[in-house]
Formats: sequence, C-alpha cells, structure tokens
Amino acid sequence: MQAQCAMCKGTVQTSDYAKSINLGIEYMLIVPIVLISLIAYLWMKNKDKFLSKES
Repeated sequence: MQAQCAMCKGTVQTSDYAKSINLGIEYMLIVPIVLISLIAYLWMKNKDKFLSKES
C-alpha cells in the first residue's frame, strides 16, 4: 500500500527511508479512521436509547 502524497513520493523515491515514511503516513491515517469509526459505532448502537428518552 502506497500512502504517499506527490511531494513525499518525489522526495523519498530514491531514499532508503521510503518504507518508514509510508508506515508513518499510514499510521497517521489509521488513527482518525479508527476514532471516527468508534464514534459512529457508539452513536448507532445507542441511537435507540436517545430516541426513546425524547418521546
């Protein structure tokens, strides 16, 4: 999986650190995705509780 922007790819294309930069970018992408997924899951799971309290 290549998760590099055009500038990053151009900079590290000939570098030995390309794999580390790829992992760093993927890590920075995974954290927000997991957090948003967790919030969406909790929201969907508890949606009925909030709807029944409003009635």
